Amino acid sequence: MGNYIAAPLERVMEKQQATMIKSQDRMRRTQMAMQMAFSRDLFMWMGGTWTGLVSGITLAKLAGKSVPPAMMAPVTILGIVSAYQYDMGYGTKLNRVNAEMNKIIDEEGSDKHWFVPLWPPEDSKK
Repeated sequence: MGNYIAAPLERVMEKQQATMIKSQDRMRRTQMAMQMAFSRDLFMWMGGTWTGLVSGITLAKLAGKSVPPAMMAPVTILGIVSAYQYDMGYGTKLNRVNAEMNKIIDEEGSDKHWFVPLWPPEDSKK
């Protein structure tokens, strides 16, 4: 009699678990898409700022005015950060990060890293 009740409950639990996994995957994909959109937007702003800065320096040089050498620091830093944001938004950075995450989990094992808090702690089980 117990199996008569337990079998349908197991099917319901399996269906709920599959639904939860699909929902979590959808949320993960949404978060990744949101991160990519944020990176693309930030790249557009930083790229515009960098372009304006470089254009101003170029116009000043063409007009024969001196430009302080210290202006190269913001140009270099904004260029590097813009390249990073471009790679995140339009390049393959998320794929590389995902591959590295899988490598850490698969090859190094989760016993070396504490990703999720365990409750109760493993030490109390002994």
